[in-house]
Amino acid sequence: MPGGEEGKALQVRTSPGRPARLGATERRRLVKLLLKGPIAHGYRTNLWTTARIAEVIEREFGVAYHRDHIGRLMHSLNWSHQKPERRAAERYCRRIPNLANPRSIEASPNPLAGLVALGPPD
Repeated sequence: MPGGEEGKALQVRTSPGRPARLGATERRRLVKLLLKGPIAHGYRTNLWTTARIAEVIEREFGVAYHRDHIGRLMHSLNWSHQKPERRAAERYCRRIPNLANPRSIEASPNPLAGLVALGPPD
């Protein structure tokens, strides 16, 4: 190749696109902030949502992310989203029979009594 450009064709180049809005040090700080938990940031439940994470990022770093992009950001930090276990608020644990043990259902005077509090099927 003319002009000594033989090695340039094989060099690794950065991908095109907008540069990251949070640098490496800011991402490390974000992970530390998230590990403190949502309650430490003023939320009532101990569950991170993409909207909550976006609020923390904007409050702490002054950078606005759309909540739909937070999933990609968290994936780049090796965090995965997890769907919380759904439970009825009015459930009464002692009345729910142990379905792994058929005798617990048989021993109940009304085997369906404990199932009423489980809520609608998913």
